[in-house]
Amino acid sequence: MKKTKPVQHYLYIKETGGCDYTIGCGQTLVPLPDNWTDQDVVNAFNDFGLDGQDHDVEAALVVTLDRDVMDLYRQKCEVLRQADEWDSRARKMADLARLKKELGVP
Repeated sequence: MKKTKPVQHYLYIKETGGCDYTIGCGQTLVPLPDNWTDQDVVNAFNDFGLDGQDHDVEAALVVTLDRDVMDLYRQKCEVLRQADEWDSRARKMADLARLKKELGVP
């Protein structure tokens, strides 16, 4: 039986503007305790220096993750790896057939 991870909570913060040279710049996920409170959210803002003075926040959401989907990603990667192997093998077999025909080998 697969062991499941506990539900995880994060504060997602998106600063206004971000920057223009890094994907995800100005976006942060801050872990929150299991039984988080409004004060935990305020503390997270303070910990990141987001006091409304120097940084404007465009979005702030509490995100709850209840499923780890890394296993799905690994399965997808394995399927792609196997497909690449079969594709490579098919190309080699086609090359072998072509060479046999060119060389007159049965």
